[in-house]
Amino acid sequence: MQGPSQRGAVRFGVFDVDTRAGEIRKSGVKLKLQEQPFRVLEVLLEQPGQVVAREELQQRLWPNDTFVDFDNSLNTAVNKLREVLNDSASSPRFVETVPRRGYRFVAPVERWKEPAEVQREAAPEQARQTLRFLWIAVVTLSVLLTLALLGLFPARREQTEPLVEAPLRRFSYQPEEIADSPSISPNGRHIVYTTGAGSQAKLWVRDLDQNEPRIIQGAAGAGGPFWSPDSRFIGFFAENELRKISLAGGDAQVVCRLPGDKEPLGASWSPSDEAIVFAQLPHIYEVPASGGLPRLLIEAEEGSSIEHVEQPHLLAAANGGKAILFSFKERGGFHFIAVQSLETNERRVLARGAFGPAYSPSGHVLYTTIHDEILFIEALPFSLETMQPTGDPFVITTEGSNPSAAADGTLSYLEDGRAKAPYQLVWRNRGGTKIGEINPPVKWFSSFSMSLNGDSIAFAPWAGRLVIYYAKQDVTTRLPFGLKTWSPVLAPSGDKVAFVGYRDGNFGIFVQPLQGDLIQDPAVSTTFEETPNDWSRDGRFLAYGVARPKTGQDIWYLQQKQDGTYESFPFRQTPFDEQRAAFSPDGGFVAYSSNESGTREVYVESFPQGGSRIQVSNQGGDYPRWNPSGKELFYISGEMLVAASLEIGPRVSRLSSKQLFNYVQKAGSPIYTRYQVSEDGERFLLDEPLGSAPNPSIRVVQNWFAEFHQQD
Repeated sequence: MQGPSQRGAVRFGVFDVDTRAGEIRKSGVKLKLQEQPFRVLEVLLEQPGQVVAREELQQRLWPNDTFVDFDNSLNTAVNKLREVLNDSASSPRFVETVPRRGYRFVAPVERWKEPAEVQREAAPEQARQTLRFLWIAVVTLSVLLTLALLGLFPARREQTEPLVEAPLRRFSYQPEEIADSPSISPNGRHIVYTTGAGSQAKLWVRDLDQNEPRIIQGAAGAGGPFWSPDSRFIGFFAENELRKISLAGGDAQVVCRLPGDKEPLGASWSPSDEAIVFAQLPHIYEVPASGGLPRLLIEAEEGSSIEHVEQPHLLAAANGGKAILFSFKERGGFHFIAVQSLETNERRVLARGAFGPAYSPSGHVLYTTIHDEILFIEALPFSLETMQPTGDPFVITTEGSNPSAAADGTLSYLEDGRAKAPYQLVWRNRGGTKIGEINPPVKWFSSFSMSLNGDSIAFAPWAGRLVIYYAKQDVTTRLPFGLKTWSPVLAPSGDKVAFVGYRDGNFGIFVQPLQGDLIQDPAVSTTFEETPNDWSRDGRFLAYGVARPKTGQDIWYLQQKQDGTYESFPFRQTPFDEQRAAFSPDGGFVAYSSNESGTREVYVESFPQGGSRIQVSNQGGDYPRWNPSGKELFYISGEMLVAASLEIGPRVSRLSSKQLFNYVQKAGSPIYTRYQVSEDGERFLLDEPLGSAPNPSIRVVQNWFAEFHQQD
């Protein structure tokens, strides 16, 4: 048995213990541990891997002249030690209970000797150690050279902490409802996710040692969940607030009110448990984890090439510095993964066309990217010491997104095959009954648009050129623009199409006649992102959206001049987000959605002068579409397609509204809310998966890096 004189620096996992100073640190941060639990840890660390009897602990901690309730005192001390180490008696990573005998420290332990201790070693022992080291070095070098020649030795990888060598295991869990934003806890024992949307959203936790998930009560309307570093709390967004709640449930605590009313885009807890960073369009903020006022951390400046920043993760650098891992979106559509020092503000781009970053303690940055229209998860070898990549990225899996990794090397992600499922266009009546279908010429597309008579349909494939499909003739035309295109909007007459195109490092709106010469120049192109929304019936006006850092989403319109070119004018430009404009059939009004009330609702306003305006929805509304008769306005409220009866005159008034059918259930996806209205106003064209698609699964991989040693 080692005596108490052998004291010094000890490391296990992410913990460093200085037995001389009586201190324990986690990733460099000093933790509070009372004297008796610390002394229990000290005794266990003297004999790692061996059973330390309860009697020995009693003799070491409570001498014979100390009168205590030994059993209760020892149990209390061990429980407090486990709480600080975030350990569990049922599945211990550090302190194991040996029934009726004592305790055993089961994690690998590294010990450093003081220089004075080394000098006190006897000279003969030094000689023996030197000869032994040389012999081992020669043998090891020979083995390594042999392996290298055979190509069997894996490339060096950096680990920020020793991973427990567990076998490679995989399993999946498929929630009954469509799951979103899964994230594994740092201790690798729980997965949190959400189902539903808006106020109906629920927060779930799947304990990996249990068969069934459980709802976290007190977290209604939760979105974007994330974990505290000790895995005891879950942070989330709800009702324009950042909140946290205990894993055991109870009342949620408000960390802060969000600084604006824009959409939150991800958050994470600092490794030190001191702060939370979160993104809210278009910036990243920091707030004390205990609560307080948020402060601006990274700003998307107006006029810069960055539209917004999102999905932040604080990193604890090996040298004690701090950095932030995040994603940013350039104006026009491309996403990038970057890391930025919070000391020097130096920023380094790590990946292009990627989003949703997460750090894995195996020494990798994980993120989602798209190849050939399919979601992939990639891993980039990364050093916390230099804050730079140490190798090339490699693919972990296809059909995956939302990666997160625990400290023990367990990976979780969302496995969603719906993205690969071919889509078809389906006609449904007002009751939601299927009455016809169109098999489009492309299997996967990001959006579609239809002419008023339903003959022409424009598709934007996930990658490639714009496709025009003439349904009656069953003829397809692929427009030869030589540039990537997005968001097509066909004119009601079907003779021209507006779309987003990328050229010369910038995005703009192009207007192209379907017959005639190709238009080389965009109708509008600025440093901001423009997206076409809708044409007026006569084709003179095109409403479009503009994203600006300070004013958010605004509505502008193009007016065609006599020479055929277009001139831009603002229509709705406020501090709120106005989106998805739709012209009334007579061109005198525009319907759109706005979040100015705190909830996104549908409004109708006179065009072009504005001013005369009514609110159409009152329980949430978005994606307005007019009945070509001009007497109804359709919109999505929650999961329902709603029809609002309107009276149009010099002014507009709302008469009544009626729910038609569950849009999400029919369309099969709450992600892409797309539909078109027939010329008679009695049918709706929706894009739906071809055949039944299973709900996404939450995939768990224990020791995920085991199969990739050769690639890193």
